[in-house]
Amino acid sequence: MSTALITTLLLTLQTAAPLPPMLAPAAEGKLQCFMPNTARKTCLSMATYRSTPDGGIDNPVWSALPGTPFVMESVTKVRVFGDKLCGVTTADDIRRSKITRDGQPESAAQQNQVKALLIDAWAALLNKEVCTTVKPDGAGFVAAGYLDGARKDTMDQRFIWVSPNDRYSVAP
Repeated sequence: MSTALITTLLLTLQTAAPLPPMLAPAAEGKLQCFMPNTARKTCLSMATYRSTPDGGIDNPVWSALPGTPFVMESVTKVRVFGDKLCGVTTADDIRRSKITRDGQPESAAQQNQVKALLIDAWAALLNKEVCTTVKPDGAGFVAAGYLDGARKDTMDQRFIWVSPNDRYSVAP
């Protein structure tokens, strides 16, 4: 993730409406680092949150696509329901995403090919409500997963909050 992108996100966060308490670290400019490798300072994915003028919350995410050199940059809408953070990813969310390699956008043809493969691979999760609750886990946290209201422990992911100054990056 580039320094310019992080700076833009931080400026957006500084001028946005307050985020809910469960996302307080994001309001401070921190990012969630999912499946962290603290020795390498890498994350399988990174996410942050920003309030929108309509009272919603955007969730920018940078995800390494395992087995490839690609990173997908996407934004989905999320909402807070009690202690759960929920969102629905659609095929259009994937079509609007950006596919990069080493921080640089891939060609339109390459992006379209990767996005089509992702839409097929993730078909079972598209248009379904995915929620998480946060549970402490040692020095980090676990985002406990739910799919359409049902608990799915196979969706659980460990994460830590990191500052852009910590210099973590997205990598498989």
